[in-house]
Amino acid sequence: MTKPGSYPTLSSEDQKNAWSHCTDRLDVLNNQTRNIMEKVHKFLFLGNGGGAGATLAFLGVMKNSAPDTFRVSLVCFGFGLFLYGIYLAWLYQLFRKLAQNYADDMNNFAKGDLNLVDIYHREVSRNSKVLWGYILAYGSFILFLAGLIFGGLGA
Repeated sequence: MTKPGSYPTLSSEDQKNAWSHCTDRLDVLNNQTRNIMEKVHKFLFLGNGGGAGATLAFLGVMKNSAPDTFRVSLVCFGFGLFLYGIYLAWLYQLFRKLAQNYADDMNNFAKGDLNLVDIYHREVSRNSKVLWGYILAYGSFILFLAGLIFGGLGA
């Protein structure tokens, strides 16, 4: 990390542009958090309610004659929805943490403890830790496909 004052000083106009860029980034992170929360609510109310209701109604009509593949399909859909819910919660926490860390960096930048290059390197290292996101999102999608396949086999 560069010590305060050891990097070239910026002109007044460049400082305004740099600060504007930094605050715009924070706004983007906060907007992403709000967008994710909207998706969480839609997912919870529409996905879980509609999917579970439709599947249970279908199994209720078939009563005991439903093939086991339909039950396996229901388990795949249910577990896929569960993983997707965990993924959305993880994603929300990730964006909240990114926004908080970035706000802290902006405070340190304003105090002269950080420069823009340091902030950039911190952002790159923070954004590279997304393995759980891939596992949860693709796991949910693979279970969705498995549910479709088992449902199709039972038809």
